[in-house]
Amino acid sequence: MEFGKPFQRRRFTAAVEPFAGQMYLDKTQYGTLLDFWRNTLAMGSLEFDWVHPITEDPATIRFIANEPFKISVASGEVFTVKLNLEVIP
Repeated sequence: MEFGKPFQRRRFTAAVEPFAGQMYLDKTQYGTLLDFWRNTLAMGSLEFDWVHPITEDPATIRFIANEPFKISVASGEVFTVKLNLEVIP
């Protein structure tokens, strides 16, 4: 292997699949999301079962640690929540 192109191989047999999405929530729904993130998921550190956003198969999901979600005002009483998630293999 002293000549030719460099040898390369996979470093992992399975890797997380990041994805982002957004939801439009009212104050009550945002409170429910915040409670789920804080209490049920221990500030987003635990995984949860959900539906894969593309395949619609059951999936294990977690929030990305350094940027779990952002909230902004869409209009009046409606808020846009941008989620940063990972599908766990």
